[in-house]
Amino acid sequence: MTKMRILIIVFFVFLPLRAMAEAGKTGASFLSLGNGGRSAGMGEAQTALAEGANAIYWNPAGLGLTPSHELTLTHMQYFEDVTQQYAGLAIPLKKGRWGGMGISITHFSITDIEGRDATSARTDTLEEKDLSLQMSYGVRFLGDEGGFERDGLYMGAGVKRVSQDLAGVSAETMAFDVGFQYRPGRQMVRQFGEWIRRVSLGASSLNMGSGLKFDKEETSLPQNTKVGLGYTHFIWGDALNLAVDLNRGKDGTSKISGGGEFWIRNTFAVRLGYVGSQDVGNGLRAGAGFRFQTMQLDYAWAAFGDALGDTHRFSLGLRFGPGAVTAHDGLKGDLVKFHLSEAQGYLNSGSYHEAVLEANRVLAVDPKNAQALNLLMDAGEKLKPVDSLPSPSPETPQSPSPEPSSEISPDPSPEASSESSPEVAPEPSTSEPSLESSPEVAPEPPASESSSDTSSDPSPASSEIPSDFRGPSQPSPESSPVKEDGHE
Repeated sequence: MTKMRILIIVFFVFLPLRAMAEAGKTGASFLSLGNGGRSAGMGEAQTALAEGANAIYWNPAGLGLTPSHELTLTHMQYFEDVTQQYAGLAIPLKKGRWGGMGISITHFSITDIEGRDATSARTDTLEEKDLSLQMSYGVRFLGDEGGFERDGLYMGAGVKRVSQDLAGVSAETMAFDVGFQYRPGRQMVRQFGEWIRRVSLGASSLNMGSGLKFDKEETSLPQNTKVGLGYTHFIWGDALNLAVDLNRGKDGTSKISGGGEFWIRNTFAVRLGYVGSQDVGNGLRAGAGFRFQTMQLDYAWAAFGDALGDTHRFSLGLRFGPGAVTAHDGLKGDLVKFHLSEAQGYLNSGSYHEAVLEANRVLAVDPKNAQALNLLMDAGEKLKPVDSLPSPSPETPQSPSPEPSSEISPDPSPEASSESSPEVAPEPSTSEPSLESSPEVAPEPPASESSSDTSSDPSPASSEIPSDFRGPSQPSPESSPVKEDGHE
């Protein structure tokens, strides 16, 4: 137990004192310990991604992206009796149109520090208490009107009161933060492609101030300047957030940190990160998150080697007020709204191919978006080939009724038959009749047989049969030759 306490004192007291000697006497090291379960799990790379209440600590420009009221509570358990608590509240002004304001409090404490005098004799236990009270403001400074809702340049600033009490000796001072964030807009997307909208850039300078003065000893604050890059990619509608930060301290040292998180169905998150140039431990970070409607729980684990062990951070985030339910949509909601608007515009103007592309971009971010599916179906109907569509049959003009055929006549009278039959009857063939060579013309019987047939049956039955039933080549009664007995 005694060995552990000595290591804690070395970590939180001796190392800051060494930094003072090497680089202008830097104190108040608790200001650079990080904050929040989500940020710690991602390797503390938040300069380009911080929004809402967490932006108060990491980059005040992110307060301009506060869609609803947000409260964040964080408990950080370090080693033995070393703890840190953080509470932050972000408030949108005019539903975010005027930016957002944030207030926060950070409390750091080390209890039961074993005290010793100049002769190494034990004295009363010591205690360190550090406190920071901060107020910040962030707003959208430049934006692409009519495009994305969360694009453009954001600026923010904050002021904080820092106090430190060590073994009854206290000091306090004022410090300032300033930060910027940039998210490309519609014009950049049309020039470089949709991927650039997923990029975010950030820069901040934190803990700028005159420093703490203990009796006659003055120590500067842990001022640092950061630049960060963030990128969001969607896999089947689930967000993968990646971030990297370059941090340069006032003492001239630089370190790189980075990490990522993957949200599963916008409910569960897994995180992994790394913090470079850590004095103790390997800098590895890991964490997880759970989100339910307007509540979010985050956890982070950090390794500080075998001597000090592991640390744990727990965070609770609550959103309330108008827009609290959809506040977690973030970039996803921004992309969906923009591409839906683009798809509808292309569909209305008749650019159906472009409408299909924009609708597919929506589905890549939100696969179950009903409006995008309807737009895709509408554009698909317009793109169907003409041959596949049932074309209406044109109205055919009324054709004149055909003239009566010479072969078929509706009038069975002999006069009509004689008019429709040929004027000259074919001459009887002298050759032997053949049914194969002339199937339509019947051979003329001999005169004797015809005479006897007609004399025995004087009724002109053949003249009463309509020409329709005699065949086209049957001679009509008027054109038949006169027989010897005078009958037709």
